Amino acid sequence: MYRLWNAVKSFFSGSGDDDIDIVRMIKGDDEELIAAVAKARATVDEFIDHFHNPEMEGAAFFVKQEFVEGEQSEHMWLMVDEVTETHFSGVVNNDPQFVTQVRIGERIKVAHEEIGDWMVSHGDDMTGGFTVEVLMRRGQKT
Repeated sequence: MYRLWNAVKSFFSGSGDDDIDIVRMIKGDDEELIAAVAKARATVDEFIDHFHNPEMEGAAFFVKQEFVEGEQSEHMWLMVDEVTETHFSGVVNNDPQFVTQVRIGERIKVAHEEIGDWMVSHGDDMTGGFTVEVLMRRGQKT
Protein backbone atom coordinates (compact mmCIF):
# COMPACT_ATOMS: atom_id res chain seq x y z
CA MET A 1 0.00 0.00 0.00
CA TYR A 2 1.20 3.48 -0.82
CA ARG A 3 0.32 6.63 1.06
CA LEU A 4 0.30 10.22 -0.09
CA TRP A 5 2.32 12.79 1.84
CA ASN A 6 1.37 16.40 1.14
CA ALA A 7 3.50 19.49 1.55
CA VAL A 8 2.84 22.37 3.84
CA LYS A 9 1.21 24.70 1.33
CA SER A 10 3.78 27.13 -0.08
CA PHE A 11 6.16 26.63 2.87
CA PHE A 12 8.35 24.00 1.23
CA SER A 13 7.24 24.21 -2.38
CA GLY A 14 9.76 26.92 -3.11
CA SER A 15 7.53 28.02 -5.95
CA GLY A 16 5.77 30.81 -4.11
CA ASP A 17 2.57 29.65 -5.81
CA ASP A 18 -0.07 29.05 -3.14
CA ASP A 19 -2.08 26.91 -5.56
CA ILE A 20 0.56 24.17 -5.85
CA ASP A 21 0.74 21.18 -3.50
CA ILE A 22 3.70 18.84 -3.56
CA VAL A 23 2.55 15.25 -3.12
CA ARG A 24 4.70 12.13 -2.76
CA MET A 25 3.67 8.49 -2.94
CA ILE A 26 5.38 6.61 -0.12
CA LYS A 27 5.20 2.91 0.75
CA GLY A 28 3.03 2.28 3.80
CA ASP A 29 5.75 0.21 5.48
CA ASP A 30 8.52 2.84 5.16
CA GLU A 31 10.51 2.28 8.38
CA GLU A 32 12.08 5.76 8.47
CA LEU A 33 8.72 7.47 8.17
CA ILE A 34 7.16 5.15 10.75
CA ALA A 35 9.97 6.15 13.16
CA ALA A 36 9.46 9.84 12.32
CA VAL A 37 5.75 9.56 13.13
CA ALA A 38 6.59 7.84 16.42
CA LYS A 39 9.03 10.65 17.28
CA ALA A 40 6.40 13.29 16.51
CA ARG A 41 3.88 11.58 18.75
CA ALA A 42 6.42 11.12 21.55
CA THR A 43 7.30 14.84 21.49
CA VAL A 44 3.83 16.30 21.01
CA ASP A 45 4.09 18.09 24.38
CA GLU A 46 6.97 20.13 22.90
CA PHE A 47 4.62 21.31 20.13
CA ILE A 48 1.97 22.24 22.70
CA ASP A 49 4.58 24.19 24.70
CA HIS A 50 5.57 26.12 21.57
CA PHE A 51 1.92 26.88 20.82
CA HIS A 52 1.39 28.37 24.27
CA ASN A 53 4.71 30.27 24.30
CA PRO A 54 4.07 34.02 23.97
CA GLU A 55 7.56 34.46 22.43
CA MET A 56 6.31 32.55 19.38
CA GLU A 57 4.19 35.48 18.14
CA GLY A 58 3.89 35.28 14.37
CA ALA A 59 4.66 31.55 14.26
CA ALA A 60 2.61 29.10 12.21
CA PHE A 61 1.67 25.78 13.82
CA PHE A 62 0.95 22.62 11.84
CA VAL A 63 0.05 18.99 12.54
CA LYS A 64 -0.12 16.25 9.96
CA GLN A 65 -3.20 14.02 9.88
CA GLU A 66 -3.79 10.83 7.91
CA PHE A 67 -7.12 10.57 6.12
CA VAL A 68 -8.17 7.11 4.96
CA GLU A 69 -10.85 6.26 2.40
CA GLY A 70 -11.05 2.60 1.45
CA GLU A 71 -7.63 1.65 0.08
CA GLN A 72 -6.51 5.28 -0.24
CA SER A 73 -4.53 7.06 2.46
CA GLU A 74 -3.45 10.68 2.33
CA HIS A 75 -1.43 12.66 4.89
CA MET A 76 -2.26 16.35 4.98
CA TRP A 77 -1.21 19.29 7.10
CA LEU A 78 -3.59 21.25 9.28
CA MET A 79 -2.80 24.80 10.30
CA VAL A 80 -3.51 24.70 14.04
CA ASP A 81 -5.21 27.62 15.77
CA GLU A 82 -6.52 25.91 18.91
CA VAL A 83 -5.04 23.39 21.33
CA THR A 84 -7.02 21.63 24.07
CA GLU A 85 -5.91 18.95 26.54
CA THR A 86 -6.79 16.22 24.05
CA HIS A 87 -7.16 17.75 20.55
CA PHE A 88 -5.78 20.15 18.00
CA SER A 89 -8.18 22.20 15.88
CA GLY A 90 -7.33 23.89 12.63
CA VAL A 91 -7.92 24.08 8.91
CA VAL A 92 -6.79 21.68 6.21
CA ASN A 93 -3.81 23.27 4.49
CA ASN A 94 -3.59 21.01 1.40
CA ASP A 95 -5.74 20.26 -1.61
CA PRO A 96 -6.64 16.58 -1.27
CA GLN A 97 -5.54 14.50 -4.24
CA PHE A 98 -7.51 11.30 -3.60
CA VAL A 99 -9.62 11.53 -0.47
CA THR A 100 -12.94 13.32 -0.75
CA GLN A 101 -13.94 13.52 2.91
CA VAL A 102 -12.16 16.85 3.50
CA ARG A 103 -11.37 20.01 1.54
CA ILE A 104 -8.70 22.66 1.82
CA GLY A 105 -9.75 25.27 4.36
CA GLU A 106 -12.14 22.90 6.12
CA ARG A 107 -11.99 23.09 9.90
CA ILE A 108 -11.30 19.77 11.64
CA LYS A 109 -10.18 18.42 14.99
CA VAL A 110 -7.54 15.72 15.58
CA ALA A 111 -6.58 13.92 18.79
CA HIS A 112 -3.03 14.46 20.02
CA GLU A 113 -2.21 10.75 19.72
CA GLU A 114 -3.42 10.56 16.09
CA ILE A 115 -1.04 13.09 14.53
CA GLY A 116 1.56 11.95 12.01
CA ASP A 117 3.88 14.91 12.54
CA TRP A 118 4.02 18.42 13.96
CA MET A 119 5.87 21.51 12.90
CA VAL A 120 6.34 25.09 14.03
CA SER A 121 7.42 27.64 11.44
CA HIS A 122 8.82 30.87 12.86
CA GLY A 123 10.55 33.11 10.35
CA ASP A 124 13.23 31.01 8.68
CA ASP A 125 13.25 28.50 11.53
CA MET A 126 11.43 25.18 11.66
CA THR A 127 10.96 23.04 14.74
CA GLY A 128 9.61 19.50 14.52
CA GLY A 129 8.83 18.37 10.99
CA PHE A 130 10.22 14.87 11.53
CA THR A 131 8.67 13.43 8.36
CA VAL A 132 9.78 16.57 6.52
CA GLU A 133 13.38 15.90 7.55
CA VAL A 134 13.22 12.31 6.26
CA LEU A 135 11.81 13.29 2.88
CA MET A 136 14.10 16.29 2.43
CA ARG A 137 17.14 14.14 3.26
CA ARG A 138 16.02 11.83 0.45
CA GLY A 139 15.80 14.77 -1.91
CA GLN A 140 11.99 14.80 -1.86
CA LYS A 141 9.87 17.73 -0.79
CA THR A 142 7.15 16.86 1.65
